[in-house]
Amino acid sequence: MRRVRHSPRPSVAAALLAAVGAACTAPSVAAQIEIERVPRAPALPGQAAPPGVRILRPGEAGAPKPSLPTDAELAKVEVPAELVRLARQLDADAFAARASARAQIAARKPAPDELMALLLRRDLGDEARHVLVTILRERIVTAPRGALGIRMEMLAARDRRGVRITGLIPGMPAERVLKVDDVVTKVNGVELADRTDLIREVQGLPPGAEVAVVVERARRDARGEVVRDAAGAETLDTLDLVLRLGSTEELAEKGDPQGGIVNLPSLERQMAAEEAAQRFLPKPREVPFPGRVAPAPAAPVTVDSTRKILMELQLGGGDADLVRGFRARLEGLAQQSAREGLDDATRARIQSALEVLQAEIRSAF
Repeated sequence: MRRVRHSPRPSVAAALLAAVGAACTAPSVAAQIEIERVPRAPALPGQAAPPGVRILRPGEAGAPKPSLPTDAELAKVEVPAELVRLARQLDADAFAARASARAQIAARKPAPDELMALLLRRDLGDEARHVLVTILRERIVTAPRGALGIRMEMLAARDRRGVRITGLIPGMPAERVLKVDDVVTKVNGVELADRTDLIREVQGLPPGAEVAVVVERARRDARGEVVRDAAGAETLDTLDLVLRLGSTEELAEKGDPQGGIVNLPSLERQMAAEEAAQRFLPKPREVPFPGRVAPAPAAPVTVDSTRKILMELQLGGGDADLVRGFRARLEGLAQQSAREGLDDATRARIQSALEVLQAEIRSAF
């Protein structure tokens, strides 16, 4: 067994950012080929999955599990004093002061933990919380992701685990270390049952992080022919390699430009963003007025009714950035709800997200 460590030169490593997506091309006879790519809209439960791809329901082994820090963990996060000052400015009377504070906070690109720790403070008003949650959602979903820069397929043999490399993206880290037909069996000590395991481990790492991979590589003779044993099986060397990850930004530039389906880490981030919104946004309050007639039962929350309320917010001079963020989320939900073949659980999830969105819009007036 040979043990090899490879790290790129500092000048190359400095150019690497991070992020991973995953997509599938047409399946081969033996397996489904997959390339790391920038994610796009998720496949909802109830949608047909491409060949060789599982759609995992909540609660299933390997299903998305969004995880946010507890209040106790966030209490230990040190929030920069300047960030606290800017957050307080979000409640200023002057619109120009609020807009300036928002732009400065976004430009700082604060860590999600810093924003969540900030949202635990009790001295922030509702408008400040709405703005901070909008920035937090964006930071959670778009945080950079690690990428090796490979095309891969499942192994046809049932008695072997791992993924076979079928192609290397020029200019990405894997090109300098890995080879076509290498079989990656472990990433950071985690055994790979399928492609999902590799994507999850790599994409969960930050820009420029080092990742340890275990690779099985066919031994070759001086003529480049594969060395086989008496039974005709390939003779394999096991290599321990260390790479510094690249980014999905690089994949978009150097790899296949078509984009890809959303993978588990992508879904986890989207779910975490929704969980953060529900946790940190101000809860709607009902203020009773003596002598008023009890309000009629609330009308059903629909895409059209939500769009009407959003238009009223825009015409009433609501914050333009908030309106744009609300509209993007609304259109995403509208597209999801229009898809055919959705099961009851998926429709309920979309309806719940729509009700949360309408409550946020109402509280922004």
